[in-house]
Amino acid sequence: MKAIILAMLGFITLPSMAQRNNEHHKEIGEKIKSGFPSITRSLGGSFQPFRRLNRSVADLPQYKAVNSFTPTIGLGWFKERNRVVSDVGITFGHSIGGSSNQKSSTVRYIGFNANAGYNVSYIDNLMIYPLIGLG
Repeated sequence: MKAIILAMLGFITLPSMAQRNNEHHKEIGEKIKSGFPSITRSLGGSFQPFRRLNRSVADLPQYKAVNSFTPTIGLGWFKERNRVVSDVGITFGHSIGGSSNQKSSTVRYIGFNANAGYNVSYIDNLMIYPLIGLG
């Protein structure tokens, strides 16, 4: 459990870095603004009903019903250039099921998404963008 918590904290804080105002950092900042993507991270959950699967395994004593909730973690990037927005990400999910020594059923999956859109807001501090994509 400690290793999982440490990994999640590292995952969240790893992209952070100390900042100083000097000419070198200003130059890097301008390069980043010119087209370097922003890193995105996500923690969440997925709810999927497995009614048919659970009915299929209900008569088999060696299997347990599959949980409908799956915790997820995601990593991706987001970029806007000339009001065109692009977004790419990968998501990992793993249902929390019982012990490997006892009867249990788990679901693991990897998801990928790629989206594109257009920023319809003319205000610098506000982005409104409808997206279309594949996932």
